[in-house]
Amino acid sequence: MPVMVFIHGESYDTGSGNVYDGSVLASFGKVIVVTVNYRLGVLGFLSTGDSTASGNYATLDQIAALHWLKENIESFNGDKQRVTLFGHGHGAALVNLLLVSPVTRVVSTQSRRENTELEDGTLFQRAILQSGSALSSWSVANDPVGCTHQLALSVNCSVEDTTELIKCLRNKTFADLVKNAPKPPKYFSCFAPVIDGRNIIPKSVEELIKKPISMFANADLMFGITKNEAYAYFDQEDVENGISEEKREKMLRTYVHNRFQFHRQKVYEILDHHYTEWNKKTNAKNRRDNLLELLSDGQFIAPLLRVGQLHAKTGNTYFYSFTYTPQSDELPRWSGGIHGDELPYIFGAPLVDGIQPFSTSSYSKSERMLSEAVMRYWTNFAKSG
Repeated sequence: MPVMVFIHGESYDTGSGNVYDGSVLASFGKVIVVTVNYRLGVLGFLSTGDSTASGNYATLDQIAALHWLKENIESFNGDKQRVTLFGHGHGAALVNLLLVSPVTRVVSTQSRRENTELEDGTLFQRAILQSGSALSSWSVANDPVGCTHQLALSVNCSVEDTTELIKCLRNKTFADLVKNAPKPPKYFSCFAPVIDGRNIIPKSVEELIKKPISMFANADLMFGITKNEAYAYFDQEDVENGISEEKREKMLRTYVHNRFQFHRQKVYEILDHHYTEWNKKTNAKNRRDNLLELLSDGQFIAPLLRVGQLHAKTGNTYFYSFTYTPQSDELPRWSGGIHGDELPYIFGAPLVDGIQPFSTSSYSKSERMLSEAVMRYWTNFAKSG
């Protein structure tokens, strides 16, 4: 049977694979669904920038899980030659990083377009990226060593010597480490995957993506988005009433300041112009809608589309867009699908009126039909690409 491995991703600090119930998806699609856990936050991603603590421990956990599946999944009637990774948000970024990492490299340079099967040694053959990629600003740590130093100083550890720094941190309680973990600038991550210059992520993601000898170049890829990915950046008052001109300017300037190093004023002016509907009278709600579109494009959609465009040069590539607003959501009808709205439908929650981790709700007949269609798309991709 085909195997689908879900990589969870609620930022890189929280969450668990255990809470995702894959039983409905497995039963409906006649696949095996596997969820995995990995170290989170400080324990999963702390880096000193050298061999003392090179980071990417969470990625190593995922690779270890895939090796275990490779060796053992046949005992559960699974087909080790039909393994599909899928993840959402930060989980999608982690899947993307596994696609480009040399650790999962394909030795053969022949393309899937030449009808050449991936060799037996590969850990997976297909991937689904849902609302996230390794090219988003939050996908890889912005300043991993700086974050480690901030944490060390907060718990009274010296940063002069990395060996002593790590020794000191190991003597602290986990609660102390979590409580004192620094917050990254908005739109970035602190303890996250790092460019380690070694084995896991040796170069920038853009460089690794362009390598012809990689899982990224050879695996089948499906990727997609929801309509309003950046919905969570807005508070309830913004959602209900829109935003003032002052708040829009502040949010846009914060975004430009954090995301761009050069020509910030010019970038601000370009974005301000492009994401203004000049044929409509400006009001609080369309200001909100335009900024929501801008942040969704910048933080999620454009980076993911870039990944898809690069992949389409070498492999089978499929795109979806989820724009349905669930009837059970306590969301305005205009939201049209926000970050994570597709997940209950992928896991089949409407067929059983809710499963973990999704709220138990009364789903409509049309939503059950939608869930069946979505599960069919996902599992058909896992079966045959």
